[in-house]
Amino acid sequence: MKVKYLKKAGIIYSVFAVITVFLFEINKISTFPIITGIMLFMLYFAFQGFLTLIKNEDSSLINFGILWAIAIIFSFQMIFLISDSLKTISLVVNLIISLSLLFYALRSNTKSELSVFITILTMTTGLYSAYF
Repeated sequence: MKVKYLKKAGIIYSVFAVITVFLFEINKISTFPIITGIMLFMLYFAFQGFLTLIKNEDSSLINFGILWAIAIIFSFQMIFLISDSLKTISLVVNLIISLSLLFYALRSNTKSELSVFITILTMTTGLYSAYF
């Protein structure tokens, strides 16, 4: 799977998550800028998924599924900010999707960047579920 700047996106997203949680805790921002930032990351991976689907490669459908699963993880992270009643369900679904992607990434030896990125996403999911 070729996603440009996957490690950089993971590092930027984790820094974004820590800074936004800190600013939210000291009442400097509301949840709207956080939701907007998560949505930008989600749209990036959804767009990358469509680009891999358009290209005629052997494993483009698998890569499309991986990238859309990452976009779904971002959408479930937004649920933590919007709804209190769906936190448990979204955390369980997010954990199932993350563990299945991590299992796939670790099973195939060439996907080390993907496994690091999924680990970062799982950590930020825990951060969002703890603070919101």
